[in-house]
Amino acid sequence: MNTDYGTIKHNGKTIILDEHAVQTSRLMNEYGSDLQYQGDGETYMDEWAARGHTESGEQVRVYWHFEIEKEDSAGTRKHDGVYFFDTLPENFDWDNVHGVKDD
Repeated sequence: MNTDYGTIKHNGKTIILDEHAVQTSRLMNEYGSDLQYQGDGETYMDEWAARGHTESGEQVRVYWHFEIEKEDSAGTRKHDGVYFFDTLPENFDWDNVHGVKDD
């Protein structure tokens, strides 16, 4: 069984990931309607999360937000930081953590 899911640095702390990140499917109300999956923009925000722990044993949940270009508007990159709709998760910038919360 593979138990090496990697580590990340966030706010000076090293966090050891306990699992692979998965999509949360959460409605992301903190973004406007132009960045919702069913919204009126050309991109949408996608949230991923994974459980982890700090070196001192504190249990946390790590969150990543990625901006994804909608399939029907694909063709040219809208701006830096936007991923094409068919980008594989292993090509996301996993070092760019959106936030960490106590679990």
